[in-house]
Amino acid sequence: MRPIQRTLAGVALGLAVAVPVLTVADAVAPGGPPATSRVVAAAPATGPDTSSTPSPAPAGPLTVVGTGTVVRTDYGPVQVEVTVTGGRITAARALQLPAGGESDQINRRAEPLLSRQVLDRQGAGIDTVSGATYTSQGYRTSLQAALDAARAAATTSGGSA
Repeated sequence: MRPIQRTLAGVALGLAVAVPVLTVADAVAPGGPPATSRVVAAAPATGPDTSSTPSPAPAGPLTVVGTGTVVRTDYGPVQVEVTVTGGRITAARALQLPAGGESDQINRRAEPLLSRQVLDRQGAGIDTVSGATYTSQGYRTSLQAALDAARAAATTSGGSA
């Protein structure tokens, strides 16, 4: 462990042990609002005063989820959902895949490969998985619709996808 990591780990451990959490009941004059309880953390003796109101955290990148259309294939429906955060595809998953018989076995193998390609290539330009031609074609079509939906949602909310 490097010195800075050791120091931060020690500080975190020390705070976890040394910073008591107190429950404080606010006394109120008769006729006023009822007493309430709140949790207050005592500030560390050597650190800065943290009792002031914290500033709001900066907004993170926009995350949009797009759901593609259901694409009918010869073996069953395919539908894809995609998550785009800050303009990058961060997740792609099948909501529907052909099921039953050999389709289950084929799609257990094909779906992770298709999803990985989407993340690697950051778009719908993915290759057909051998042995899963219909699923691959349906996945690609539904994925493009999901990306279009995510882009439209980001545009209406003022972000980028």
